[in-house]
Amino acid sequence: MFGAGKIPSRCFKVTLIEIADDFVEEGEFDKRVEIAKRIASYNPNEKLWYLDPTVKDPLTGYELVEVVEEKVNEWSEENNLELSDLVEYEEAGFEQFE
Repeated sequence: MFGAGKIPSRCFKVTLIEIADDFVEEGEFDKRVEIAKRIASYNPNEKLWYLDPTVKDPLTGYELVEVVEEKVNEWSEENNLELSDLVEYEEAGFEQFE
């Protein structure tokens, strides 16, 4: 079984994400930071965001897929995130919320 403390060997252990390539309005920047907090940790010394599955209240399942594919990868040309093919990101059970 794999989890935040025991990841598959094919997973990168350090993955950076960028919030933006250029200036973005304060409101948009704040929205991106809120999303980043649910998938990454910020290192204030380096001023960099690192993907981190151990963050408080992390995105999982279909939310993670949607955010990575439709938001985070669009924030910067540097972001080219791909979710692991070793994990099944299910939507089952969430139909009641739609």
